Amino acid sequence: MMPALSAGQDARSVVCSALDLAPRDLAARVDTLGLSGRAALLDLADGPPAEARCGLAGLAAVRDARVVPLLTRAIAAAPADAEVWRLVRWAAFVAGGPEVALAAPFLPLIAALDAPAARAAAGDDRLRLLGELDRPEARDALIAALDGPVSEGALDAAIHALARQREPRVRARVTALGADMANGLATNATYEQARRLGAVAFYLLALAPETQREGLAHLARLSPQDQADTVAWAAQTLCEHGVRHPESRAAAHALRATLNTAATAAGVAWDGLVRGTFPCSIP
Repeated sequence: MMPALSAGQDARSVVCSALDLAPRDLAARVDTLGLSGRAALLDLADGPPAEARCGLAGLAAVRDARVVPLLTRAIAAAPADAEVWRLVRWAAFVAGGPEVALAAPFLPLIAALDAPAARAAAGDDRLRLLGELDRPEARDALIAALDGPVSEGALDAAIHALARQREPRVRARVTALGADMANGLATNATYEQARRLGAVAFYLLALAPETQREGLAHLARLSPQDQADTVAWAAQTLCEHGVRHPESRAAAHALRATLNTAATAAGVAWDGLVRGTFPCSIP
């Protein structure tokens, strides 16, 4: 009979082979480890770099609060490391959860990831983190990114992140970017054009009642698959906003209901898509 694996060996076996899984999928594996497995992951996260990545991934997947200082320290210590994007992606998942208080400790990473080498290493995952950090400093950094010298892909990622934040200060700028792209379409949208229109539509659909009509107009220019993806992101963002901000929950849920009615009328089938960072439903 083979000897039973120790908690540490079991944690390595379950997590280290699954680092490319989405955090929500990895979480299901971590849950099988129990409390002893979580303790083993914590030991891994505070160990040598090769093992630390496994521990950080597992703890981030279940949003264990103890991972926050460890992730922050790991990213700040080597922001230009070629694999730092993984750490930043896990930090974004943790920061984007229902517990808003977990976001604040990640704030030092805004400065740590702002250097050119760090930006290049983190890629669009830096913008993803800013989109999930529900803090004024993150929103300010995203606005700066929107107006800075970035690639077209990074510009679209910034719009997507600002949509996650439902940031109203860039409404005119984002609306203009969408109009420029829509006015230039003579045929079916290319991948790059669809990416821009999808990001702008997401922003407008999730922002406010008065912007949804324009968002729906952009949505109609997309393929059915891109329409479903965009509506799923907007609907989930509104639902998550209601959880994270109880004071504006009613307004967010009402906007989501309006979006759902409009999307259903347009034949957009989005209900089966999983987007956002945590399971969320409206009673």
